[in-house]
Amino acid sequence: MANESIQRTQLDRIEGSLEHVDARVGQVLERMARVEERQDNLGAMVESHRVKLESHERRIGAAELHQAVQERTQDSDSRRSDGRWSGAGAIGMVLMGGLLSFVAYLAINYLENL
Repeated sequence: MANESIQRTQLDRIEGSLEHVDARVGQVLERMARVEERQDNLGAMVESHRVKLESHERRIGAAELHQAVQERTQDSDSRRSDGRWSGAGAIGMVLMGGLLSFVAYLAINYLENL
């Protein structure tokens, strides 16, 4: 009987330890479930950020392309205008030279006739 009570006491201690271990395992499993849930939420958030980032990347690429085209167009327009103004300036210089030559001719003729 004494032997049986010693075995029973040892069994009670072992069962108590097992219950304690079971409780700890339950806590660990609950924590792991919360960690997995957080990972899923963070994974979804990262995916949504990736999609937004790709959208912004496409928009920035389109804006950069538009900017490059606009700069190139402005360069060619300014060159075209510079060419127009230089042509108009050359014509103006020729006309002014002709007008001054005519005035000089009249002045010389007037001074010779005096």
